[in-house]
Parts: sequence; structure tokens; C-alpha cells
Amino acid sequence: MARSIKPTPANTDGNSVPHLIFEPLRGEKIFLLDAMEATNTSYGYKDYDNDGDDRTKSETRNKTGGNKQWWLRSADDEIAYAVGYVNSSGHISVETVYTSEPNPTFTVGVSPAFNLNLSSILFSSVISGTAGQTGAEYKLTLLDSSMNIAVEGDIGRSGDTITIPYIINGARAGSATQVSVLILDQEYSAGNTNGANVLAYEELNVDSFSASGTGTFVLPAELSGKVCGTDYFIYLVAEDVNGQKETDYASEPVAIDIQETKKITSVQVILDAPAAGQVFDTTAECSTEGVESVSAVWMDADTQSISGCAGITGRIP
Repeated sequence: MARSIKPTPANTDGNSVPHLIFEPLRGEKIFLLDAMEATNTSYGYKDYDNDGDDRTKSETRNKTGGNKQWWLRSADDEIAYAVGYVNSSGHISVETVYTSEPNPTFTVGVSPAFNLNLSSILFSSVISGTAGQTGAEYKLTLLDSSMNIAVEGDIGRSGDTITIPYIINGARAGSATQVSVLILDQEYSAGNTNGANVLAYEELNVDSFSASGTGTFVLPAELSGKVCGTDYFIYLVAEDVNGQKETDYASEPVAIDIQETKKITSVQVILDAPAAGQVFDTTAECSTEGVESVSAVWMDADTQSISGCAGITGRIP
């Protein structure tokens, strides 16, 4: 959570309403919105005072009990002890905060606001509604420097199934609840400064989760034939996954590299005729780095007389 310093209104701030003045921020981490911020379109509000859902707030996390009123930090420049608030219809109003005759039935809550360092956020997830639309709810996955993950051993591959041995370290290693695979179209950068897109995200498949183990995932079919490290980038992440409306935490993503599987469809074997009295050795070997493990069958149904050198093709089914 960042300290917020805002001596003057931002260019994106709205027009506020008459007599509600801008109130600077002087390093607060949690604060109330200003009336100009409550009409800031980049925050999802309309740039004018209105009744509407864009400014309404519910009482509880479960959105029960209907919409409630919430305070702004803007004071009224004409009425003493008066400040702005948003009523249950989303309209910006003014109310005195000091009076000798308080109304016990008039209650106003708070809607805390804060700024986060984007570099501390790994990603956000929509938990209800539609992303980018009014009313959508999000949860964050924050980076946790006290939890680290590393690849421990060789990464295996059989077809599109990738096997990864891993180990989780750090003071909060015991808080990890899963290991995830994150596939991006560009290299990972803190705060996503390069605008990378998520191509795939899934939990690593393990028999029984622990801080040290081996898991698998299947490479998406749309990445077949593409090159890891060029066309897409794969990262391993240890996560502390919590409830639907609770923050998740994750280790810094660690890049992994997988090689494209090479396939052999045929092998040409050249046999030299043996000298007189020597055994005719037909043993042949083929060894290529990155090739899937396969069984080779020698096909000799079509025989031929060999004189000198002859080319014979071995086919791999």
C-alpha cells in the first residue's frame, strides 16, 4: 500500500459539485475520496452529480442490506462544519458533521480508498460481474518476497505434458497452497510495464501438494509448434490462495524453458559390406537431443543383395 501525496487535483479528476472544495492528500495510506475524485471517469464514476449505480455502495462484503451513504473528504466552502457525502442513491450531498441536535437516524459510513504500487501486484481476478463494467468486483494477487520458488532438477517432456520438479523456500513457504503455471505472450515484468497478455494460467497438477515435489501441466494446443522463449514465455509461481473475497499472495514468477519435441519419421542407415570371413553387422543407432523416446522397428521385408554399399531405410512407426 503506497503513501498517497496529491497536492493538486489530477487531470482525470471530475468537476465535483458546487461549493465542495478539493482537499489534498499528504501521505495518507488510507483515505476518503474527494468530491472531484468521486466524479472521476477513470474511476468508473460519471463526471457530474447524478443518482445512479456508479457511486452506490453496499453495507457488507456480501452486498446485503441495500445501498448505504458514505463520506467524502471535501468540505463545503460556504457552510461551516459541512462536508460532502454520497447518499444511498449515488447523489453527492452535503451534511454538517457538528451539530447540537444530532439526528440519531442519520448515519453515514465510510468507503476507504488507497493506492497500490502496481509493481507489487502480480494479477487481478474478477470474482463477480464483468471486468471493466460498473459493479464488477476484483481480488488481487500480491507479490510476497518471503515466498520463493525454484526448479529443482531437470524439466521433462512427453508430448505436450511437461513435468517440473520444484521447491518452495522463504519464511512463508509453509503458507503456499499451490504451484501455478503462468504463460505470457511477452516476458514478465513487474507491474506489467510491457503490457504482456496471459495466454494460459493453471494450477500445477500434483498428487499431494507440499513445499517440495513434482507436478505436471499440459501445454495448450494453440502453442504447439511455437517456440518457448520467443513465441511464449512460461513461469512457475508459488501461491497462497485464500477465500473468494480475500487477497491472494504469490512468489516472484520464475521463468522455465522447455524445448520443442523433435520427431523422427525415417532414418537412413548405410551398411558397409564386411570383409571375407567377418560377420555382417546390421546394428544401427540413432541418438538426437530433444527427441521423444520411441521404439524403432527394423523393416527387412524387402531384401536385396548387397554389393559394396547399399542404402536401407528404417521406419519409425
